[in-house]
Amino acid sequence: MRKLAAALGALVVGLGVVAGFPTGTASASTVDPAAPAVTSLQVVIGAPKGPGPSKRTEPVVVLLRCDGPGNEHPYPVQACAEIEAVKGDIDAIPPLGAGCAGVWQPVEISVSGIVEDESVYWTEEVSNEGCAVPSHGHVFRLPLDGRTPHQR
Repeated sequence: MRKLAAALGALVVGLGVVAGFPTGTASASTVDPAAPAVTSLQVVIGAPKGPGPSKRTEPVVVLLRCDGPGNEHPYPVQACAEIEAVKGDIDAIPPLGAGCAGVWQPVEISVSGIVEDESVYWTEEVSNEGCAVPSHGHVFRLPLDGRTPHQR
């Protein structure tokens, strides 16, 4: 819902890039224009707030890397294609399936990092974790029990 690319500039939490300058220098970074664009995001489904059917107490947090090693997302190809197709506008990614259960145990979902070399921060509150998973394509299609799909 809230995308703050321009306001955040190149400040990207957790990725070590501050204002586009390499640490310890005062000149602009030297980005190779021929290098492929970087997409690296932290995807989070927060812990449910209040009483309800879910007993999960910790957020589900994964790293989605579309351009290199270190990927933790169970559906990286699909999620990366969806995110890159809309240039990081998570609101533009349609949900999977027809809907979700009408249970009120809200969770905050968020995406932060870099999409094709542009800073992205997006967050939204949804009614429950079951609604979070299909809410924006494959982006939040994460295992809520901590296991990857092939471990089930």
